[in-house]
Amino acid sequence: LGAAAGLVTKTNKVGMVAADDIPLLKKWTVSFKEGLQSTNPKADFLVNYVGSFSDPAKAKEL
Repeated sequence: LGAAAGLVTKTNKVGMVAADDIPLLKKWTVSFKEGLQSTNPKADFLVNYVGSFSDPAKAKEL
């Protein structure tokens, strides 16, 4: 998905919202970033962590 995002971004800014900064989720955010960078090395990757798996309001805000 990161590689696809790198191909379609018009602003070179791609973001992700994840529940928490834990190893299980980190493997997905890191691989997304690597895919993004492989197709668009100029793209900036922004990631925000909600800090909870049960706070959809904060996730929406981020």
